[in-house]
Amino acid sequence: MRAIGMAGAFRRSELAAITVGRVSKDSRGLLVPIGSSKTDQEGKAHTVAMLDGRRLEPVRHYQAGLS
Repeated sequence: MRAIGMAGAFRRSELAAITVGRVSKDSRGLLVPIGSSKTDQEGKAHTVAMLDGRRLEPVRHYQAGLS
């Protein structure tokens, strides 16, 4: 989860709220929905696109954590 947190620049509370059932695969990586956050004063959810990079490889780490 460290690679996902760093690549998505998530706060601890946002990272802890990520559930496997809400994350979806995209042709380029992952789509991670964020329900609420400290800076989201209006309570609108947003989605963060998580592309798999060479340094952090967040998608590979996410998939390895599932198996």
